[in-house]
Amino acid sequence: MTDIFSRITFGKKFSRLEGQLADKQKEVDYYKKVAQEAGQKRLLEVYQMTKLIEEKEIAEQEREKVIEELKTALNEVKTLQGFIPICASCKKIRDDTGYWNSIEKYIQEHSDATFSHGLCPECLEKIYGKEEWYNKFKNKDAGK
Repeated sequence: MTDIFSRITFGKKFSRLEGQLADKQKEVDYYKKVAQEAGQKRLLEVYQMTKLIEEKEIAEQEREKVIEELKTALNEVKTLQGFIPICASCKKIRDDTGYWNSIEKYIQEHSDATFSHGLCPECLEKIYGKEEWYNKFKNKDAGK
């Protein structure tokens, strides 16, 4: 009887230990799951942080590129500013040393502009209006 009694007692202890072990296993599984989810969240946070850092670096590189382009453009810009003394009759401009220069020369020296010369219709008429060849050309051109 003692043998049966010890077997029953042992069986109860065993069942109780198995129950405790199963409870502990459930607890371990729960904490594993929590740790895994936390790890995934942390991994996602690290990924997002890395992505933000990369985007910031790209934006900084683009900003530096724009700054360099602006510096280059600023270095290339020449502007005429202030009062420019000009002759009311011949339109020559007085430079800083007191010499009178043609308007074309002055502007070319103080800007990146270049000139191409021509005559407006009023000046053509004033200069060549009495010339026979001009009148023939003008009449021929008017027929078109």
